Amino acid sequence: MFLIIEKNGVLAEIYHRLLLNAGYHGCIKSNYGEALNVDDKENFNIDLVVLSLGKDADGSDKGDIIKIMGKFRKCKIFLIIDEMTPSIRKIIGDHKIDLWLTKPFIPSELLKRISLAKSKD
Repeated sequence: MFLIIEKNGVLAEIYHRLLLNAGYHGCIKSNYGEALNVDDKENFNIDLVVLSLGKDADGSDKGDIIKIMGKFRKCKIFLIIDEMTPSIRKIIGDHKIDLWLTKPFIPSELLKRISLAKSKD
């Protein structure tokens, strides 16, 4: 099961439909707070988190992002990044994240990388 955390509703819906059409199932949370409120029962079934990091990853959202990394530490994390910054590089290094894309990208590239990651499991 996947969890998409994306503030932009249009992008969230594109990612969601792409994954659903590929046979995955999951849900969307429109902000970090909603994702942090996922109950433990639902969290148990999540194995992939697609997390959008905007420009606020260096500022006001940084604490919530770190909490999300902790809450979903047993899941594969796939970052969708607006812009690579030193703070985001640190998050990638600290949490050993090997799946990410920088916007803009072709939506099928998201599916391709997720499929490759799933096949390695």
